[in-house]
Amino acid sequence: MFLNIDQKNPADIAAIDDHEDSLTYGELVRFCDHFGEVLSKRTLIFILSENCIGAFAGYIGALSNKIVPLIIHSHTESIIGIPTGIFMAAGTFGA
Repeated sequence: MFLNIDQKNPADIAAIDDHEDSLTYGELVRFCDHFGEVLSKRTLIFILSENCIGAFAGYIGALSNKIVPLIIHSHTESIIGIPTGIFMAAGTFGA
């Protein structure tokens, strides 16, 4: 698993965000396992988010499962003129 997070103490804190929300290594490993069950390897995903635990978990979940993440700040649409909405995209690279 990415960064050997599955070998860390499951009760230890893996991350804390700006809002003081935290995530343990055990929670992160479970999330990564589930993430890999839902999406195929080599899928390109866009993570539209702010600096938060969910974005962190999604990024680590993607890398742990050989999924390609592209992180886009949630205010990007107002900066470059992208219409407001939910971005969902999936595709694979190669065979």
